[in-house]
Amino acid sequence: MSQKDGYTEEIGGSVYEIYPLPPLQAHKLLLRIMKMIAQPIEKTVGSAVDGASPGEAEDFLDQEVGAEFIARAAAAIIDGIDEKTTDDLIDALRKVTLVDGVKLDGKFDLHFQGEPLAFYQWIYAGVKAQWGKLFSASEGAAVRGALNAVLKGKTGAKASTSPSTSTG
Repeated sequence: MSQKDGYTEEIGGSVYEIYPLPPLQAHKLLLRIMKMIAQPIEKTVGSAVDGASPGEAEDFLDQEVGAEFIARAAAAIIDGIDEKTTDDLIDALRKVTLVDGVKLDGKFDLHFQGEPLAFYQWIYAGVKAQWGKLFSASEGAAVRGALNAVLKGKTGAKASTSPSTSTG
């Protein structure tokens, strides 16, 4: 997919084609989204490694996390959601989306009225369309880099920068 091609996904029987945002707009939105979720992630991971030795904290990154940790992380992220940031994301995405060949922006409310699942799936598709390649290309390094900062602050540990080979 070139930078100007749309990302296409079928959701609930409709075909959505989502085009890239202008680069600076995408950059600014991504920074705001990352700031919105960084503190809840730091809080959740930090609490999970509190009192751990550097080695134990480093081992945390190579473990599969349980349902309790996922629930705490999700609750912290939801609690930290900034309505303006999410509204701006939705407004930006709706302007670069075609649904079944028609601009979504002009029929947005009617299209998603009574369809919350399709609405949230479209937001997720929009995030993938804008930043999916960035996250898939840097997933291991970015996650480990962010968690390194948390671990260093809590224990002085440093996580390995190579992705885990665990098949879990």
